[in-house]
Amino acid sequence: MEITESGLRTADGEHHEVDTIVYGTGFKANEFLSTVDIYGSGGRRLHDDWADGAEAFLGLSVAGYPNLFLLYGPNTNGVNSIIFFHEAQSHYVLQALRTMRRIGVRSVDVRRTVMDRYNRRLQAAMKSTVWVAGCHNYFRAPSGKVVTQLPFSGGRYWARTRIFPAWKYRLHR
Repeated sequence: MEITESGLRTADGEHHEVDTIVYGTGFKANEFLSTVDIYGSGGRRLHDDWADGAEAFLGLSVAGYPNLFLLYGPNTNGVNSIIFFHEAQSHYVLQALRTMRRIGVRSVDVRRTVMDRYNRRLQAAMKSTVWVAGCHNYFRAPSGKVVTQLPFSGGRYWARTRIFPAWKYRLHR
């Protein structure tokens, strides 16, 4: 393909006159935090833990990374506005910080079993969505796992972020 002064010339040599060209060079929405190295407990590296695709509990907390809270993290796109998600997630993080102060803990780390169970259910629910309808798209990691979209309703997500479930986290004084 070639961009000309008045349009596009396709591989077959045909010229298509156009008024506007949107030239998307691509982006990698499925590569969360790709420009930042984040290390967790025991020197673990987030990019290594996410080699098959990013995942987190509620798109917010990653097991093995104490006090790491992500806004607009894995699987928090597609069913509502980003502002809606940021408000719900900010509320959750504030609840976590208030809980930490109230009970006197320095750090919280979502339990691996909690995160894994949440992501198994999320990926199972994903099977009935258009995002896995036999097409290649930017929603998926190279492994095929959908890492950007949420298969649940925004209301369900909002309800899950109203309280900080301290019992689902390892608490460290």
